Amino acid sequence: MFLQRAHPVSYILLIVLLFQSCEVFNPAEKIPSYIHIDKFNLNTTQSSEGSNSSKITDVWAYIDDQLIGAFELPATFPVLFEGQHVITLKAGIKVDGISATRAIYPFYEAYNITTTLYPDSIITLNPVITYSTSAVFVWKEAFEDGGITIEKTLLSDTIIEKTSDTTNVFEGTYSGVIHLDASHSHFEGKSLNKFVLPGGTKPTFLELDFKTNTEVGIGLYANFSSSV
Repeated sequence: MFLQRAHPVSYILLIVLLFQSCEVFNPAEKIPSYIHIDKFNLNTTQSSEGSNSSKITDVWAYIDDQLIGAFELPATFPVLFEGQHVITLKAGIKVDGISATRAIYPFYEAYNITTTLYPDSIITLNPVITYSTSAVFVWKEAFEDGGITIEKTLLSDTIIEKTSDTTNVFEGTYSGVIHLDASHSHFEGKSLNKFVLPGGTKPTFLELDFKTNTEVGIGLYANFSSSV
């Protein structure tokens, strides 16, 4: 039996091959780009659409029509894209004010921008949106007109009235105010007009701004026609 000592070059070649194999099985990780959004800004036509006040809590982000995710505002989130892309942002809300039921608000237009993403860099977007053309405003009460389109029901022991007190006015010159005390502990009001809701898959929302230190409930009086 003859033993032959291996030449040192053999070991060098083997080590080089091993390192090359590691490169194949462990490719370099892609460095993400980042997008930052503080809030959505809503623009409205005051006379036909009312206040530009909103309660947008989330952003639903798309890149080239691909959903990236939904994020609570303000948000900074990573994306594995670089170069020029179309970014679409949709405003999200808490449906019925419940944090567990979040959805895109169907009556806002999406915000679109074509921009360039850079790895390991943050771009800040300031989306400005409007109501969509599908939004129909059937009732607006800003308390600025001579009368009020809300009346108390028989269950109410007080009324709603206008105030110009600047500590209680939300926008404009007037706001509605309800005073409750020990003798007047309950208010229930309803719209003067009746409305036919579209039903089916078409959503209906009641938007309102309010300041209160007591419990508030929102509901419907529904009437259904029937035939024999």
